[in-house]
Amino acid sequence: MMNPHKQIIEALLNGCNPVTGEVCSDEILNEESVRNMLHWALAKADEGSDALSSVSGASLVSNEQIEELRMLIKNQGLKASSAMVTKFLLGSHAAKFNDIKNHHLFQSIDRKFRNILRVQIDDYFEKQVEEDFGVDVSEHPFFNQAAYNKLSDAAVRRLEELIFSIGIIKKGNDLTPAVMKIRKEHPRSHEPWSEQELDLLNTSLAYTNDLDFLSKTFQRGRNAMYLKSQLLLEKDE
Repeated sequence: MMNPHKQIIEALLNGCNPVTGEVCSDEILNEESVRNMLHWALAKADEGSDALSSVSGASLVSNEQIEELRMLIKNQGLKASSAMVTKFLLGSHAAKFNDIKNHHLFQSIDRKFRNILRVQIDDYFEKQVEEDFGVDVSEHPFFNQAAYNKLSDAAVRRLEELIFSIGIIKKGNDLTPAVMKIRKEHPRSHEPWSEQELDLLNTSLAYTNDLDFLSKTFQRGRNAMYLKSQLLLEKDE
């Protein structure tokens, strides 16, 4: 059974009410001093020790090292995501890193610091890295042309209503702090795609190739919309 104190702390770190699971509007949860204390408390609950008593404000790895590992992982043909960099530093899923695990940073961070490490690297990726899917939007001919949108105003309103009606599945403890921040701009970011949403996107692609419009309407990031659209377009070819 999960430590109930840990559940409460993680909910607060994710910007959620630990009782109801609803997103909190109180900005105090985003204050650096408050988040540092919550991370300290989470480490206490997770490890039951004083190991992180001096961690406030500290960086476990430099931005230069994060970028070095991001490029190292990318050059191995792996998805250079924040999760992969975190796993590399913790020594997780070592089989994926067989060819590069002799790097001096592999398994260099003790797992007792994993919560703080995850937040630090998520924050770096959010601020410094355009999400790396290994593709260029301009590569697909459908999008490599002038943007157009043949949907009527009524059709756009109906599409927005249908997207809103799908609802949100992942919330609360299912989200990292970085995803919570992204959702302020893209409320459906990192949501699983339902069949209904895929059908709506597939239909929309018959009328528009405007990724900015699709991103705004489907409430997801531009890259996420490109990737899913690409799969649907190739399926129909």
